[in-house]
Amino acid sequence: MERHEALQVELAAGLITKGVRVVLPDGALSPLVEAVVTEDDDLGHPLLNRLMFDDGASLRVALTATVRVVGADEAESARSGTDEGSGAGAGDAPAGQTGESFTSPADRLAAAPLDGAADSLSPGTPSPVSGSGAEAGEGSGAESGAGAHPDDPSGKPAEDPAVMAAREQIPSLDGTPEQLILDVSDRYPGRGALQNLADRLAKGINVKSGSCLADLRAFSQDLFLEYQDPRAALEVADLLNVLPFDANPARWSHTEASLALSSFVADQLGEPQRAAAYRVLLRAPEDQELDPFRSRLEAKIRQRRLNEPNLYDTEIFRAMDSGNHEAEREWRILRLESLLHLMAHGGSQTLSREEVERRVRQELDLVRA
Repeated sequence: MERHEALQVELAAGLITKGVRVVLPDGALSPLVEAVVTEDDDLGHPLLNRLMFDDGASLRVALTATVRVVGADEAESARSGTDEGSGAGAGDAPAGQTGESFTSPADRLAAAPLDGAADSLSPGTPSPVSGSGAEAGEGSGAESGAGAHPDDPSGKPAEDPAVMAAREQIPSLDGTPEQLILDVSDRYPGRGALQNLADRLAKGINVKSGSCLADLRAFSQDLFLEYQDPRAALEVADLLNVLPFDANPARWSHTEASLALSSFVADQLGEPQRAAAYRVLLRAPEDQELDPFRSRLEAKIRQRRLNEPNLYDTEIFRAMDSGNHEAEREWRILRLESLLHLMAHGGSQTLSREEVERRVRQELDLVRA
C-alpha cells in the first residue's frame, strides 16, 4: 500500500475533518474519513474523537494526539500515478493486499499506537476544533497573507516581513507577564474563577505548556465575555498573540483562538490596523509550508474546515434538553470561537461575513445572558 510521505500533513486530532485519510502507524493509509464524532469521558468532558471511515470501520484518537493525514484527492492522484508507472495488470493484487489478511485501522493502532502530543488542556476545558486559514482566493474577504520565505543561514524559513510588521502592531508589555496577570486580577476581587486562573498563572507563565496557554486563553475570554473588559482582555491575549507558530498544533490552537478574539475586540474598540495585524498573524502558518504538494493539501483542508465549521449544534441541543445551562454556555463559547475564526477570515464559501457577524452577535448575547 502506498505511503505518500510527500503529501502528509500533521494535525491535532481535534482538527481532523471528513474527506481525508489517516496515515496509520505502519505507513499505510486508512479508508476515507466520513464523519468525526467527539466522545466524552465519564464527567462529560471531550476525551477523544472517533473517526468513522467510509468502509464502516472506525478509529478512536485522543484529542491531544497529533496525527498525520493525507487529502483524498492527493492520495488518489498519487495512487493513479504509481499504478500507471508500475504497469499493474488486472490480475495484480489490490493495494494493501499482499498475501496478508486485511486488518482494520483500529487493529493497526493497537499494534503500534500513534504518538500523542505532550501538552494537555486544563481540566474541564472542551477541546477547540478550529482550523487555521483559507486558501488564497477561496474564502470571501480574507486578507492576503505573506509571500515567499527566503531561508536564513540556519536553514529555517525567514519570517515574512508582513508578519514581522504585524507583530510590531502589538503594544510592548510593561513589566512581567505575571505582574500583568496580578494587576488585572486585582480589579476583580472575590471573583473565584478568575482568581483561580490568576493564582496559577502568577506562579510562572511557561509558553511551552499547553495547560498554561489554555489558562491564558480562558483568562482573556472571561475578561471579555464575563466582565466585559475588552482592554484588559486584549492585554492578556497579547501574551499569546506574540507567540509564533512552532509547528505544534495543540499549542497553536490557543494562540489561534486568541488572535481571532483579539481581531474582533480590536475592531470593536475602533483599532482597525491592530485588528488587521491580528488577522495577518492568524494566517502566518499558512505560508510556512514550502512543499507544493503539502501546501495544496493543507489549503484544501483549511478551506473545507471553513466551509464546514464545527458549530457544536449537537452538544448545545443536548445541554439544552437536559437543562444543563453551564454546559450549554461552555459549548456556546466554543461555537463563538469557531465563528470568530470564520470572521477573521472574512467568512467562507458557505457563510458570508455578514451572516457570520450576525451569528457572533447572537452568541455573544446568549453567552452573556
